[in-house]
Order: sequence, then structure tokens, then C-alpha cells
Amino acid sequence: MADVLVINLFSRMTVRGALNDILKPLSFAQQTNTHQIPPMDTAKPIGSGCIFNKFRNKIMKVMLAVVGVIVAAVAVFFIVPMAAGGSTNVCQALERHDVSKAATDVAGTSKGPLHDLINSVGQSMATGDIATQTEAAAHPNRPASISCAASYWQSL
Repeated sequence: MADVLVINLFSRMTVRGALNDILKPLSFAQQTNTHQIPPMDTAKPIGSGCIFNKFRNKIMKVMLAVVGVIVAAVAVFFIVPMAAGGSTNVCQALERHDVSKAATDVAGTSKGPLHDLINSVGQSMATGDIATQTEAAAHPNRPASISCAASYWQSL
């Protein structure tokens, strides 16, 4: 019996198959007893019915939702200024917003030929370089794009 058991252990590729071969004679011998060892094929993995796994799944779902909200907030923080300014650079969007505000202040209104002239000239020259340098000087420890986005939201 021991020789057959050793051969079966090495001939099987999985540990589960080898353990099932070991437990078959035991479960056959204990069939008359009320306590019977289930075969390895039907046994649950360790910890599969554990309450911890249910809580772990809930925690993972909550964490995934929190990460999703953070990613969405960061996207809104950067994308809205660029979409509103009609540019692909946050600092250029800030500069265009500042030009539009300045044109409104000079003209006294947001409509009219004087406002349109100042705004058109200023928008055409707004490349984002001035806003980048201004924000980099004001906040040297922060990336310019983050400073430009924060300044854009503060100026609203």
C-alpha cells in the first residue's frame, strides 16, 4: 500500500489529487462512522466562508468608489478650465480668462466694439507663457499647471 501511495503522490501533478488519493482509503474505512471526511474535490478553500472575505469585498468596492471620485475630481480640476478657455494648456486657459476679464474691466461691459477689439487682440497673444512664469514665481514648490488651474478656479 505504501509503494502505491508513493507512486500516486509522484504521478499526480496536483497536490489536491495526491491528497484525494490519500484520503480515499480513510473515507472508505470510516463510512460506517457518522463523521466522514469529504473528498478534496468538494472541499471549500480555506477562508471561503469567512466573514472577513465579505467585509473585504465591501471595503474594496468602497475604496474603488473613492478612487473613482478622486480621479473624476482631478479630471474636472484640469479639464474644465481648458474646455472653458478653448485651449489644451491650463496656463493658456488662465491667461485667456485673465485677458477676457481685463477687456471687460477696460471696456466697462462685456459687449461692444471696444471689448471685442481688446479681447480679440489679447486672446490671439495669449500663449500661456506669461501665466506659467507668473505662477511659477508665485508658487515655486508647485508645478505650474497645478498653480494655473488653482488660480483659474480662484478667479471665478
